Amino acid sequence: MPATAAWLGSAEALLNRYIGASAQAGALAQRLQGTTLQVDIDGITRIRAGVFGGRLALLAGDDSAADAIISGSPPALLKLLKGGINRDPARPAAQIRGDAEIANQYRELFML
Repeated sequence: MPATAAWLGSAEALLNRYIGASAQAGALAQRLQGTTLQVDIDGITRIRAGVFGGRLALLAGDDSAADAIISGSPPALLKLLKGGINRDPARPAAQIRGDAEIANQYRELFML
């Protein structure tokens, strides 16, 4: 498994602090136990998120199977994260492959 980059480690620590402080986020993390989400940011990087032992782990993404994969440009991914719908055909929307429910639960966890 790839090593955690310093910036991912910082983001992971921050997100886990909020998960630990929120009963709602903690319960959602428990439901996501053992699942993985890969986010492919077009032309920039891949990030793998997983929940293990009630804690979120962020790693550099790879080609191994994930329960859900979200891919798109940075603006498309931000719009998806905020729950917006792409109404502009000139801007491609983010794509979700695999288990859409798991992808949505990770989006909710990140927003909490």
